[in-house]
Amino acid sequence: MDTHHSYPTSRKSTNALLTRAPQNPKGQIRTNPTMSIFGTKLALTSNPQADITTTGHCEYRITTVDLMKYQEKDTLSSPDDTMLPEVYTDTVACIYNVNGKCQGMLTPKRLNILRKAFDRANHSGLHNHVQPPPSFASELVGLIARKDISASKHTNKKIKDSFARILPFHIIAAFQKWALVTKEKVASPLDHDPKFPHYWSEHPRDKVFGANTNAFSS
Repeated sequence: MDTHHSYPTSRKSTNALLTRAPQNPKGQIRTNPTMSIFGTKLALTSNPQADITTTGHCEYRITTVDLMKYQEKDTLSSPDDTMLPEVYTDTVACIYNVNGKCQGMLTPKRLNILRKAFDRANHSGLHNHVQPPPSFASELVGLIARKDISASKHTNKKIKDSFARILPFHIIAAFQKWALVTKEKVASPLDHDPKFPHYWSEHPRDKVFGANTNAFSS
């Protein structure tokens, strides 16, 4: 059974067509905390298995969906081979805008990291002066929308995919042990590793997830 939560909000976002980037492209060591979203400028796109009935609120739901993983060109046996997508089933957290459209997907683990970060920031008073007042679901929609906008500025597929990837935990552990890394100075709530107690983002709104916003202040 799906689990879902909703919050009232006035935030509006664009609709998108859902697909997922390959989990381990050749030469990539980073993993996916988010599913890649490729928007359309020509029409509003509906995804029957992911979209929900309009509620007027931003929501998130943990559910099981079918996803597509495309085969890399360099893995084909010949240039004439048909690049048919691989379809597989996964459990994801769908993030919905006020129109019931799935704006993007997170892994349940990343959703849990964001939920804890949001609650810690709220309890520490970081939400007190943020306008408009934050709600968890609407802030998730904002993070997904901002990621999509940043990725849309690039045409190179590797660069676009990089907006949906993080370093695996064993690489982070090596940095901490052998390079004595203690802070993330260029990060976002979508890729921040919670093993670091402090991280910095270029976006002031990310303080609702506990981010510091001036990387040159320390």
